[in-house]
Amino acid sequence: MTDLHNVLHAKQEVTLCSEDLEDAIIQGRKVIEKLLPAHLDYPNTLDHMVNMLYKRFQASRDIADLENAIEYAQTVASVVLAEHPQRGLRLYNIDAMLFNKYELTDSTRDLEKAIESAKAIIAAVDPHHILHHAAAQSVSTRTYLNVPRPSELPKSLFDEFVMENYEVMLSAMSEEDPDRLDFLVECINLKQAQFKQTGKLEPLNQVLALMDQVIEILPEDSLMSLLTKCDAAGMLLMRHDIVGDYKDIEKSLAFMTKGLEGVPKDHPKYGSILNTMGNLYEKRHFQEGSKEWIEKATDIAKKAVEYTPKGHDGRPRTLTNLSNKLEKLFIETGDVTHLEQAMIKAQEAVTLCPEDYPDRAACFANLAFRLVLRFQWAGRTEDMEDAINALEQAMNMVPEGHSSTALLMDGLGNLLESRFDRTGHMDDLERAIELAMTSISLTPSGHVLLPGRQLHLSLKFVKKVTLTRVLGDMDRAIEYGKRCIEQVSEEHSEHKAMLFTLGITYMKRLEESKLMLDLENAVAYSIAAVSATPEGHAMLAMMLNHLGHQLNAAEILCQRDEKIDEMRAADRILDCFMKSWKCAGGDPLSRIDSANQAIKILIELQDWGEAHKIAYEAIGLLSTLSNRSLNSGDQQHFIAEFAGVVGVACSLSIQLNEDVTKALEVIENGRGLILGLIIDSRRDISQLETDYPIQAKRYLGFQMDLSAPVERSNSKLQDRMMERRIRTARELENCIQEIRQLPRYERFLLGQSWEDLQASVTEGAIVIVNISSFRSDAIMISKSAITTVHLPEITHGTVDGWVKEDLPNYKTREGYRVNNRRYREILMELWHNCVQPVIKDLEGHHGFMSDTTPRIWWIGVGLATYLPFHAAGDLSPGSRNNTLSRVISSYTPTIKSLSFARERLVEAWKHIADNPKLFIATMPTTPGLNDLIGVVTEGNLIKQVTNGKFETQSAELPSALDVVGHLKKANLIHFACHGLADMKDPFESSLVFQRTAPDASAPQQDLLKVRQISHENVEGVFLAYLSACSTAENRAIELADEVIHIASGFQVAGFPHTIGSMWLSYDEMSIDMAGIFYTQLTENTTILGDSKAVPLALHKSILQVCKKKWKQPLAWAQYIHLGA
Repeated sequence: MTDLHNVLHAKQEVTLCSEDLEDAIIQGRKVIEKLLPAHLDYPNTLDHMVNMLYKRFQASRDIADLENAIEYAQTVASVVLAEHPQRGLRLYNIDAMLFNKYELTDSTRDLEKAIESAKAIIAAVDPHHILHHAAAQSVSTRTYLNVPRPSELPKSLFDEFVMENYEVMLSAMSEEDPDRLDFLVECINLKQAQFKQTGKLEPLNQVLALMDQVIEILPEDSLMSLLTKCDAAGMLLMRHDIVGDYKDIEKSLAFMTKGLEGVPKDHPKYGSILNTMGNLYEKRHFQEGSKEWIEKATDIAKKAVEYTPKGHDGRPRTLTNLSNKLEKLFIETGDVTHLEQAMIKAQEAVTLCPEDYPDRAACFANLAFRLVLRFQWAGRTEDMEDAINALEQAMNMVPEGHSSTALLMDGLGNLLESRFDRTGHMDDLERAIELAMTSISLTPSGHVLLPGRQLHLSLKFVKKVTLTRVLGDMDRAIEYGKRCIEQVSEEHSEHKAMLFTLGITYMKRLEESKLMLDLENAVAYSIAAVSATPEGHAMLAMMLNHLGHQLNAAEILCQRDEKIDEMRAADRILDCFMKSWKCAGGDPLSRIDSANQAIKILIELQDWGEAHKIAYEAIGLLSTLSNRSLNSGDQQHFIAEFAGVVGVACSLSIQLNEDVTKALEVIENGRGLILGLIIDSRRDISQLETDYPIQAKRYLGFQMDLSAPVERSNSKLQDRMMERRIRTARELENCIQEIRQLPRYERFLLGQSWEDLQASVTEGAIVIVNISSFRSDAIMISKSAITTVHLPEITHGTVDGWVKEDLPNYKTREGYRVNNRRYREILMELWHNCVQPVIKDLEGHHGFMSDTTPRIWWIGVGLATYLPFHAAGDLSPGSRNNTLSRVISSYTPTIKSLSFARERLVEAWKHIADNPKLFIATMPTTPGLNDLIGVVTEGNLIKQVTNGKFETQSAELPSALDVVGHLKKANLIHFACHGLADMKDPFESSLVFQRTAPDASAPQQDLLKVRQISHENVEGVFLAYLSACSTAENRAIELADEVIHIASGFQVAGFPHTIGSMWLSYDEMSIDMAGIFYTQLTENTTILGDSKAVPLALHKSILQVCKKKWKQPLAWAQYIHLGA
């Protein structure tokens, strides 16, 4: 049967007769049915059938014959060994037939099978075999040149194959092949898409190589050649960003010059060409540092936007590039309008980006970096947070391994580091280090940005070791610091910063290692950094400050080492701090610290005059920087660095026997600045904005500019900021002088004069107790006199010890007993060494009568803010050697806040009707905190006592929002709830209420924070009684002079009278105190027209409680009155 089939097959080959072909096919089918696949004739018979069926298909175009031929061909391919010499040819035939079928059916699946078959050929034969090239050529020609792509054709059918095999396919084409150019262009498009998706260098290099081939084929001056060169220029810039090779810049410039000369301006790609040219000029600016290049780049970028119409896909890209140029121009010139325009363009670009926009990540990153710059320039924390969010989004948009990842990681790491500087959250610093290390690992060796990124990482490790004290981290910081210096020349813009950072790092390691070599290296690198930094440079103040500290450490640690004896000279240390302080354009925090250090040395040298001069100038800088353009967190960040300056300045003024009024003015105008700004916003500055809006706007603008922190990671920006700061300082001073020429603004920013301050004392006296590290004094102010009393026995060290004993906190009943006994001892010392001398002076020089009970407003400075002057003395029955028996005590943060309280008291009297409104809020249970069972009893007792006297409303378990609403309706409020004092940020201290979220099954804590309270501005209110723990306590010692706590928050909100507690309060005592207080308040007086009503009621309440529990001052001495 096989023989007959072979005869018929041979016959039809000769005769070419259709009847013979039919007979051969019929006989062939019979043979195949009988033969086993393992039979030797089986493959040949199948091959014959394939040839005959395909021949019949060619004549009839019957697709059934083609399908049968394909089936037989695939069968024979499956049974032939892989090593068979004819296997490749058989596979090639299958590919041809599959493609024939696709031509008939236009089926995507048939085309996919043809592509898969071609891949099988390439895998089966030697790469140098003609069939390998033929298969590649066949697929490329049919798929990319001869066959139009249906819109529904999946990209996977052809893109993957071409990207893997385009070089083989090109090699199969002759140089003269008319299809070569089109195929090169198609390959370029595919490889560009691959690069955009991955951001990797390999596809970018392949794109540029392909573009070079296209440029060689095309006539030099043809439009297509010019456009290709412009495209290649853009890709060369991208490669430069990854590799950092300036040869790419030169080649790009050559291409772009020809392109701009030859491409018509009305060409659709002209805007894109301008965009690339602007980017090229920007790179030249980075390379050469010439302002001319960035000005050219900005002008061209603006034209690019003009030539890219609205709605065009490229408009977000051109806006982003223009934003980049405007930023660089701002850094170069210091003109803030360029920064404002850069922000506008960056935001517009992000707005125009659809979700699937290919450059969406770049637009978000661009916006983030603009926000970073504005944060660096203006110091606003909101910009930093927005930038972090934008960079996080950008990083989520780019695939892993993308070339932009290193840049984004470096930027995000630096931002997290800045946030760590503000918050101290270690998680931010740890992640910043992780990002920086990954960024460095992704940056090629020799890249121009690598030293800067290593510097950033070194700085992060320096901050980490400050907290962890781990030598391994210090070693790594030093390693990266040395790498930075090794990779740059001395002329490099970051060289001095690298020296400076390495000096700091060695100093950190010295603290743990105690090695003399570390100290010598620290000093050597710091001296080198200072020597390399020109006068007036923005970083010089910081460098000199650190060098001064290093030299001081040398004096302390290295007295035994003669070879560095010269470093031990006090005058050299003082010289560093003095020079740092005098750097007008330097980092203000470094300058203030240098001022502090210089003052200490000058005091040791008994150079009171110079120390006094510096202290006064430092306070002037403090009040200038702490402006209302910053949020409360940023204000605290500044002021915390200045802790103690005001008290020392006051002490020096007294030491020099200056007129006491000078000391009084410095105390008043250098403390309580944050709350003072809130008060001023309702008084002085707001009035200036109303009376003279132009001058007010200029003043506030200069204030904001001058308070911006120094940017350390960009030397050019440092220079601009230094220039701006010096210029702004002059302009601000001129502005202030101009305002002082205006009617009624003669004392603008001078604070109240001593005459005004004395005039504020309408009754009794104001007593300021100043305890500085230098000396302790009290200043008494009454209508008749201003005097001082030296308090030599109540030293800074003594009071610091009292505060650290933390007596109000105890754990056992025995601890309560012991602590009360100790507290009575402290109250006795406070009486003998402070309050008694003050009262004697008041009786001797201010007309206080010993048989009366006059009022005193106490103001503590520094650690004195923690002292309970009202409870000082011998509290035993019958004794008058105590404050309670001699005066009625109130407290006020500053005289300014007292004046404000008195203004609000007058306003309150106007609003209060004959039947004042009282609101009581009680929290018997609080989510997450212990129950307060007594608050219900407290609330009921108050209602009972005030029945018929006040119109009372009450709320049990209210939300913070409910409470705020009642602030604006009631005249008196009473809160019986938990109070929380924040250890770090007093603006976060709060009263605790509760709310139930819509999606929550149980109530949650609802905090009414000082930050919110202090920014309320309520009218007609009279008294806030805060029956809660620690409502008059500020635990942030570095902010003691700001007197920020819950009670003072209510005071600046408009309450002229506030009652709070200096430490924990207890249920039983809270009930008794509230009942007695409201009884005293309502029994014998009216609250209208009597400023003494509230403090007198509290005074009597404390006296009554004290008679019963005089041995337990910790139970009642915490209650104080603040206000009018």
